[in-house]
Amino acid sequence: MQTSFHCCVPHQRLQDALEIMGEENTNWVAIVTRHDEPEWLGWVTSHDSAVFLGAFNKRPSEVMCREVLSAPPATLDPEMDLNAAYERLRAAGVRRLPVLAAGRLVGELKAA
Repeated sequence: MQTSFHCCVPHQRLQDALEIMGEENTNWVAIVTRHDEPEWLGWVTSHDSAVFLGAFNKRPSEVMCREVLSAPPATLDPEMDLNAAYERLRAAGVRRLPVLAAGRLVGELKAA
């Protein structure tokens, strides 16, 4: 499980989230209440971003993360059995999922 990662807050620009996705070679960025106490709100995905930008003909610098925020298909618990966690990844059809403990983002698990 990866425990250090970048995340955004709802009032950050979508451009910031997309830059993180590019730097970390991922297709989503966690959206949290605050950077210092990352209570999970949802995520911004590259797919949702592309659909939103195309539908509204806007630039990423004109959009806030809260406008594109969505819920992931599943989340993981840090106490989950690793096989069960990887099965949840497979069932959700994604390579990475957030790990939440008591509603706080504590990490992410990605398939090898």
